[in-house]
Amino acid sequence: MEKRGLGSRRGAAMKLAIVAILFGGVVVAGIVGFRMLMLTPVLFQFEIGPENAEYQLRINETDAVSGQGPMTLELAEGVNRVEVVAPGFEKYVREFEVSSEGEKSLEITLRPLPGYLMVETVDVESGAALEGIVVNIDGKEIGATPLRSHRIDPGVYTITLGNTGSYVGVRSETEVTVKGGGADQELKLEMIRNAADITFRVEPRGANISDLNRGGRSLGVVATGEKTISFDLEQNPIPRIRFELENYQPYAWSAPLVPGQTRTFDIKLSPKPAVLHFTSEPSGANIYIDGQLLGKTPIRGIEIEPQKDVSVVVSKSGYEDKSRIMGGMMPNQSRSINVTLVSKMGELKITSDIEAAVMVDGEFVGFTPVQGEYLAGTRSVVLKAAGQGEKQFTVELGAGNTYPLHHDFVKTPAQAVVEKEREVRLPPKLELVDGLEFILIEPGTFPFGEPGNTKEVTISNAFYVSTTEVPSFVFESITGIRRGELDKQGFNLNKSDYPAVRVSWNDAAFFCNELNKALGFGEVYRQVGSNYTTTEEAFSRGVRLQTEAEYEYLMRIDDRGSPRSFAWGDEWPPPKFTDNFADKTGKRYEVEYPISGYDDGNAFSAQVASFRSHPDGVYNLSGNVREWCHDGYERSFWRYAGSEDPSNFAEVEMRVVKGGSYMTGLKKELMVSYRQGEPKDAKEDDLGFRVVLPSQAYINLVKSK
Repeated sequence: MEKRGLGSRRGAAMKLAIVAILFGGVVVAGIVGFRMLMLTPVLFQFEIGPENAEYQLRINETDAVSGQGPMTLELAEGVNRVEVVAPGFEKYVREFEVSSEGEKSLEITLRPLPGYLMVETVDVESGAALEGIVVNIDGKEIGATPLRSHRIDPGVYTITLGNTGSYVGVRSETEVTVKGGGADQELKLEMIRNAADITFRVEPRGANISDLNRGGRSLGVVATGEKTISFDLEQNPIPRIRFELENYQPYAWSAPLVPGQTRTFDIKLSPKPAVLHFTSEPSGANIYIDGQLLGKTPIRGIEIEPQKDVSVVVSKSGYEDKSRIMGGMMPNQSRSINVTLVSKMGELKITSDIEAAVMVDGEFVGFTPVQGEYLAGTRSVVLKAAGQGEKQFTVELGAGNTYPLHHDFVKTPAQAVVEKEREVRLPPKLELVDGLEFILIEPGTFPFGEPGNTKEVTISNAFYVSTTEVPSFVFESITGIRRGELDKQGFNLNKSDYPAVRVSWNDAAFFCNELNKALGFGEVYRQVGSNYTTTEEAFSRGVRLQTEAEYEYLMRIDDRGSPRSFAWGDEWPPPKFTDNFADKTGKRYEVEYPISGYDDGNAFSAQVASFRSHPDGVYNLSGNVREWCHDGYERSFWRYAGSEDPSNFAEVEMRVVKGGSYMTGLKKELMVSYRQGEPKDAKEDDLGFRVVLPSQAYINLVKSK
């Protein structure tokens, strides 16, 4: 057999031997006859894998031939037997037929011998061997540690360990490649205690610890201020712990833990609040704590921060404020406080054209002229003249004010007309819609304009003004607009009883129209495209935005009738808790110019009717949020404004904005005369509005019914 993979001499000898047996030793003739007959050699290729296998191949029990990869041999036709052996692989034996007309190759894939896997588990901390840990290979349990010589075919496997309760694997699963070839492979897997050691540093010390996952079972007392607890994570994978200490609020702690975890948590218990209860004589007084209105007397359960001084003001219209600084109360301490208020007095000056008997609140006080002091608030006055009948009046008497009341019993024709018009009595207060109270403002004259350049201007007609900015819930209920949460650095500007902000001038005009429609007043604003407009003729038909002059009139006059620089008076900086301005609290956010040393406790807008009202009962004219006015904005409007009921009806894009806000802290911006202009479609975080109702609109409505 010629060498193509086998030695030529050895092959020739093999052929010769075959021929000698068949033909009785006639070697030369036999060789020739072999080649001429059926024993023509065939080139045959063996494809042996894997390619890296170093093997020995034997044909028909001849000498083995070494090789790696494919091998080509000359083989005799007929049935042949091949045997292949290679280190690390199973022996391969097969008979096959060789024919000059048939296949000339044979593919042989050697099968690797299995491997033998040994698995050991150890404690990761101590290194000690752990026995009896269940071993799973590809999800199938195959034994427990220590695992010795586990026969396994070559390949990639995923090994997981069973949870003993006390220990878990450091890794949830381990991937191992078994090489096979009869070799041993050792695998050492680390395990860790299925527990976590948590240290709690608790302030103040002495708190009781209980396990809420186990029915509140006690875990001891933090006597030294620090305590370490070992949690069994099989029974308690997410502990829930409660810390309790007398006069302190309970503290609940919970966290997912991992085996072997060691952590420290700092727990600071908060003292329980102190509690105040208030009553007053008379009742119905406003209670302010650190400038925040918390309700009316009688009121119970006002929680305050313990061990901290707080400012308490008890205020009621017609009575002197009672204020005090309360020293810090102990945690969980309760205190009841009763306050007796001292009434404020105002002066009534009553005259008539003819002598008349005067009764005040049903009590005869003399004949005109009468002058005397009476309790501030709503007073009933009756004048009786012989042969002229009687005349009744309702008077809103301001504390410290003089109220002049004159009546002519004998009417001139002109007086008769005026009297006829005033047949409709104007109540001192109106609540046209839930959540929005109106108060009557009497006519008057005041200095209008910039400091040093003012002119006397008269508000000739009484009007009602909302005592607060329009709250968010009133705006949404009237307009039907649901605005959701208005976020500003984590604070919701759209709380129900907070002023409606991010409201354009057109939005405010739309609100007025919808409210007028609901109440039966005439339409003040007319929609043109996306904008609203009005005329002087329509201006007194119903609820509308206040004019710049009306706004300044409210801010300018104090309760003695004297003009002032700021809504609260002439002093700077403003007294504590005057209103919601840019302050120390707001400085932590985006306020640029806080008032030095001033802190009203509000970083953003505050609840409507917070802080003290102005003498006429109107709240937050100088702070909380800026407010839209009806007027078109022109820089020097006051110079050419009329001296009676001035208002700028110019259809301009910019509209007047008056007042300050929680973002206002500059002195000039809080002066009564300060004015700004904003585009009609501007929607700002500190810009809202309040509304007024002309008295004539109210009179017309009453007469129409």
